[in-house]
Amino acid sequence: MEAAGAEGEKALQSQITTFADKWDNEWLPEVKSALTALAEFDLEGASDDDLFTHMGDAVEKYARMWNIHFQIAPPFLGCPVCSSISIQSCLSQRMSLKGFHSSEPITI
Repeated sequence: MEAAGAEGEKALQSQITTFADKWDNEWLPEVKSALTALAEFDLEGASDDDLFTHMGDAVEKYARMWNIHFQIAPPFLGCPVCSSISIQSCLSQRMSLKGFHSSEPITI
């Protein structure tokens, strides 16, 4: 457990130096843009086709917001695996640590 804590702290330190820049210049503008696009869409005046397209766009934005969340949260939650690799790999490794084995990759 101590080794995992040390790894987590090391991973967190490497993330802290770039976090503010990524938040200000990458993630926050993307979040604001997505929220603005959703808020400004004319739900009442849209045609059925426009609503269908908007729904697809909204689902894509929703998925992307969770993707951003999982890029931000793991380093600050002390997960040494998540902070250095993709969330899919993290989940796979954490599940195999708990005795779950699968030949199928985890997809999100």
